[in-house]
Amino acid sequence: MKKLLLLSISILACVMTFAQGQEVNMGWVDPSEWQGPHKSPTLLPRVSYDSQNLYIWSPYTIDLLQVIIRDEDDDIIYSNVCMPLVQEMTTFALPSTVCTDKYSIELIYGDHHLIGYF
Repeated sequence: MKKLLLLSISILACVMTFAQGQEVNMGWVDPSEWQGPHKSPTLLPRVSYDSQNLYIWSPYTIDLLQVIIRDEDDDIIYSNVCMPLVQEMTTFALPSTVCTDKYSIELIYGDHHLIGYF
């Protein structure tokens, strides 16, 4: 048993002496061009709603968030700027006209522009 262990360690040491290092070239990759896998899903704000309220939950604090709600004709029927959006659920009370005509919602912050449909 000791001979087998000694032989295994010797072979491993010989292989390691012949190993060559590889240089890794690091460079800037444009995120819009790279479509590789992500290690974890992106954490994005979530939106939910009921008959009169709009709820936005964010996993992180957003300094300046613009909320835009549009109707089917792509006209803005609601616009609000929230500063800051804290790391919890934020509630927006919507007028009744917005509740009946809402079609899409846009969240704009930093270089992110998220669009969702009701």
